[in-house]
Amino acid sequence: MSDEKVDSQVEKSLFEFQQYLSDQLAPLIVSDSMELLMKGPPELIAATINSWVSGQQGVTRSIRVSDFYFHAVKKIHLMGEYNLVGQQELTEFLAKLKPLVVQYCPPAERELLRQNLDRMADVPATISSPVEVLYRQGGGSVETGSSESSIEVTKDSDVHRLGLLMQKIEKDLSAIAASGESGTQERQQEVVSEALAQAALSPRDDGT
Repeated sequence: MSDEKVDSQVEKSLFEFQQYLSDQLAPLIVSDSMELLMKGPPELIAATINSWVSGQQGVTRSIRVSDFYFHAVKKIHLMGEYNLVGQQELTEFLAKLKPLVVQYCPPAERELLRQNLDRMADVPATISSPVEVLYRQGGGSVETGSSESSIEVTKDSDVHRLGLLMQKIEKDLSAIAASGESGTQERQQEVVSEALAQAALSPRDDGT
């Protein structure tokens, strides 16, 4: 694979990552990009996060800068909770990434950010769709006010449903691949389409 193609893939993955930070792309959509970026130097992700935070500050000035950094790292952490990336690889990557992110934070807020990043697993997750909900240090979230779009906070049960769906798809795809039958790729595509269609039609806990 040429260096040009690799650079193009990394550039595309970084763009999708920033969209994910702003809730413009769902976790499942950026999982491949996240896996690719985790194989590279954490300094690249840290610099991308810093660039994203700088852009957010221009829109919303009433929120602490450290909250934006926390939000970005939390969004990466959530990829592991959704079982979209390897947990061990993610843990090792975050251990390298967190100190780099803290260094980008203003000195007056670094210790607060460092402490909350260490307790990140204890902060409850709330999934927002689309943008405008920021994961804040100490738990909870806040609307940034950068858009007038309505916000729907997905319940924890939806996260659980997503995990079960991913496990089912992975199990079915593995079984098809192991069968060695002809038309494997077509059958795998059918399995994914059927699973997603079923999930879309399934009633949510809130009755919608």
